[in-house]
Amino acid sequence: MVSRDRASLYAEAATKAAPQAIQVADRWHLLHNLSEAFVSALEPYHRLLMEVARSVAKRPETPPPTPMVILAPASPSWIERQGASQQKRDRRLSRYQEVMEQFRHGVSKSEIVRNCGMGRRTVRR
Repeated sequence: MVSRDRASLYAEAATKAAPQAIQVADRWHLLHNLSEAFVSALEPYHRLLMEVARSVAKRPETPPPTPMVILAPASPSWIERQGASQQKRDRRLSRYQEVMEQFRHGVSKSEIVRNCGMGRRTVRR
């Protein structure tokens, strides 16, 4: 599978290099093309949309009705799970920062793996 943009030159090169490969658009180009299509579809209505926006902006602000919500107290187990999740996130962030600091100082990947205890047999939770 070859991910590419929509330029015909890339399609031709991909076909020559890997004729059996399926060619697909990459995520950036899919989103870019979608946004272009969206803008093109709304362009004829630009003036009308601006008029509506101006009229809405001129209206006096009325607060929306307040919904009636009844909150149940959080269970102790839910609070404990949230605390445990935050601790895991903090450990992952700390480990990431440790790895990046070593990487910035030019330490090799294999050395970083050894220093941080991330070898194949080590399972760190």
